[in-house]
Order: sequence, then structure tokens, then C-alpha cells
Amino acid sequence: MQKYKEREFILKLGKFVTSFIIYLLVYSLAGLFLDILFNNEYDQVTYAIRRIFQLILNIAYVSYVASIIKIKISYKINPLKLILYTIVLFALIFIYETTVDVFIDKVFTPDAASQSRGSSIQALLQYPVAFFIQACISAPLLEEFLVRGALYEILREKLSVAWSIAITGIFFTIMHFDSINSLFYIMISIIFSLIYIKTNNILYCVILHMFVNAFSLISYYLGNI
Repeated sequence: MQKYKEREFILKLGKFVTSFIIYLLVYSLAGLFLDILFNNEYDQVTYAIRRIFQLILNIAYVSYVASIIKIKISYKINPLKLILYTIVLFALIFIYETTVDVFIDKVFTPDAASQSRGSSIQALLQYPVAFFIQACISAPLLEEFLVRGALYEILREKLSVAWSIAITGIFFTIMHFDSINSLFYIMISIIFSLIYIKTNNILYCVILHMFVNAFSLISYYLGNI
């Protein structure tokens, strides 16, 4: 019985890792195809089409992952709970940005990955609709179903809650390719994981993730106009 559970755990984890690698390849090829199709000349409409196409791809991948793992979804969201989690979340973000983030900015110089990401965001702000689709819908949906809904649930079959939260936090941070803000992503990931455990519902994490990204988008936009 124990060997069967271990084999099932390895099989699920193997499927998850393999599917993620295939997803990255398909995502890259899809982007290349659209670049060729539009001759690398984008405007508001064509860039929005690109992001919508990627959103559809993300939904398809999330659906596949959900077929491997029984992701806990309930469409019953308690508004008061959501408001409470939102207040706590943004309070912690405020504390982080006024303490840890200030210290990091003073001590460390942004690395190439962070600078590249900043340049990408600057470029994407030329296409606000497309950026909204990507940052506030597509990314939260993919990341939460993938990290919390799938990977965390797989790890919990074999590991403790603490180890599962830690590993998903590292994976979540690596996904963002932004080492200078690693502590922020780890903090956010831990908060989302705790909320997922408390509510047993991935939709709380998806909605809160959308709130955080939307707030970041609006703040960045207002600060650069």
C-alpha cells in the first residue's frame, strides 16, 4: 500500500513537471508564431489578440492540470472573508514595502533580470488593455491553479504543510524571474498558501492575486504618467 502511494506521488509529480515543461515550449512557440503572423508590428488590437490567445492557452493548461489533481474550487465566496483577507494582505504588503523593500533598494543594485522585467513592464504600459489581460487575469489564474491548486496538493501527499508551503514558495518565486524581489514573492506565496489552507478554496487566492497585480499596475501607471 505504501509503495503504491509513493508510486502514485511520483507519477503525479512527474506529470506535473512534464506538463509544465511542455506548456513553456508551447507558450514560447505560440508567441513566436504570433510574432511572425503580425510581422513583429503590434498595436493596441494585435497586442490584445496576442494576450487573449495566451489567456486561452493558460486556461487550457489549467484545465489539464485540474484533470490530474482534484483542485478545490467553490464558487461560494464569503464577501466579508474576502474583505478581511484583502485588508490583511495589503497591510502586510505596505509593511514590507516601507521596511524591507526600502532596505533592499538602498543596499542592492537591481540585477539584469529585474532591469529586463522593468523594461518589459514599461513597454507593456503602451498597451494597457493587453497588460491588464496578462497581469490581472491570465497570470493570477495560471499561477494560483498551478502553484496552490496543483503543486501544493501533490506535495501534501508526501510532505508536511511547512515543506509544501516552502517548496511552492520557491517555485512561485522562480516563475517571476525577478531575484531582487524574491523576498516579496516568497512572502506573497506564503500568505496565499495560508489563505488556501484556511478556506480550502483556490478562488480566494486567484481573486486576491488579481487585486495585488491590479494595484501594482495602477500604482506603476500613475507613477509614470
